[in-house]
Amino acid sequence: MTVDNLGDITTTGGDAYGIFAQSIGGGGGNGGDGHQGFDGSLALKKYDRSKFTKNLKIVVGGSGGSSGDGNTVNITNTGAITTYGDGSRAVFAQSIGGGGGAGGAGDEGATGTVGVGGGTGSTGDGGAVNITINGSIDTFGNAATGIFAQSVGGGGGAAGDVDRGLKNYLNIGTGLAFGQGSGSGGDGGAVTVNSNANITTRGTGADGILAQSVGGGGGVGGSLGNDFPVLSVLNFAGSTGGAGSGGLVKVTEIGNIYTLGDGSDGIFAQSAGGKGTGGVVNIAVTGNVAAFGDGSDGIFAQSVGQGRTE
Repeated sequence: MTVDNLGDITTTGGDAYGIFAQSIGGGGGNGGDGHQGFDGSLALKKYDRSKFTKNLKIVVGGSGGSSGDGNTVNITNTGAITTYGDGSRAVFAQSIGGGGGAGGAGDEGATGTVGVGGGTGSTGDGGAVNITINGSIDTFGNAATGIFAQSVGGGGGAAGDVDRGLKNYLNIGTGLAFGQGSGSGGDGGAVTVNSNANITTRGTGADGILAQSVGGGGGVGGSLGNDFPVLSVLNFAGSTGGAGSGGLVKVTEIGNIYTLGDGSDGIFAQSAGGKGTGGVVNIAVTGNVAAFGDGSDGIFAQSVGQGRTE
């Protein structure tokens, strides 16, 4: 998958990416939005489109037996990219082996589970992801990352935001399964981001650059609608413990990165292995990186796996 863009890009709606490119082996694809149960109000008589007590399961990726490797994804962008909506990443690139894909937003009721990645038996390696950005990036919405790049082996992918029932008052949703059970296997490929651009994000949960290579399932789970401090940690990034190792993650930033929202890292770089090892993580920054929101790191770098933690 190769994208080479020279012009400017502007999107104004929600979940409207500037550039979206992915290669999926063994299933996957894009999941539509789901709406279930309460819409977040305390009016018990309001059921929206479904029964309040009904259990909703959102599954992103292949089920048992799905296998196949993701291929290489290359993006080169020269023009300016601006997005205004929530969940509207400026650049999104991923290569997933054994299922995966990108899940839409879900609005859940009293109960529900979210499964991200291939099920038992899903295998496959993620391919290399290479991004070169020369034009500026500006995002205004929540969860609108400037550059999102990942390679995942054995399932995984990116889950959309999940807005649980009774938000801001009480979260009684149950069960979050990333990877859909054991058996998923595969290595993450190399992820390389070369940015000569100035990147500014303004929303909550909107990293400037998020780059990760994940082995053994995993990926990134979106915001889960858990506003209580104890519950908010359920947001997820990394591997879920299947067989596989993370690959090289390399980020080079020559421009400036500014993130204004809470929980918005300037650069998030991670290589995560399930039962395997985390790979090498290299970050080189020439410009300024400033993260202004609560819980926001300027640079977060991690290599972790059950086989080795660094």
